[in-house]
Amino acid sequence: MKKVIFTLIFMCVFNNVGYAHDADKAYFNILEKGSTVEITAEFPWSIRNALLQFSPELNNAKTKDEFENALFNYIKLNLRMFDTHNRPMLLLSVKAINDEDHAHQGKYKLIFKGNYISKISNSILFNINNNQENYHRILLDNSTFKYTTTKDVRLFEIVGRPNKSLAFYQWGIILVGLGLIVNLFKLKRPFKFNN
Repeated sequence: MKKVIFTLIFMCVFNNVGYAHDADKAYFNILEKGSTVEITAEFPWSIRNALLQFSPELNNAKTKDEFENALFNYIKLNLRMFDTHNRPMLLLSVKAINDEDHAHQGKYKLIFKGNYISKISNSILFNINNNQENYHRILLDNSTFKYTTTKDVRLFEIVGRPNKSLAFYQWGIILVGLGLIVNLFKLKRPFKFNN
């Protein structure tokens, strides 16, 4: 009998130790692919609670499509990316990724239209958790950048990434300058007239 009571007390005390991921942490791996940005997002189980608070009519939902549409709209509102010209990027799709090893979380592939990310605003799950932390790992131009958003710091600018549009203008200025120099040398040559 003492063994049974000890086992029950042990199980009650250490009940929460078995969970691998915190309910207040989400992870985003971000990669530019041509004219789109692909994000692999890992949400904790609490994403469902965030969706229910965001869209209370989901309590009466009868189909999976209703949850998927609410998730799309929730992400569209709470995860915003901007290019180097400060233009917002358009969310194209949100698709679930099957991950049998992590049944207590949701893994999704998010696709945004655009490239040359310069800023990201991410307030996903902030509507249900004051301690929420969103971790971002961004692979751009063979460099990796890491940023975290919290309820107090929802926006970050990617620092240290070469601005490709600025480089285009710099090359343009250099080429125009070289063209002017070549023309100046041509004008300094004495004119020769054929007799």
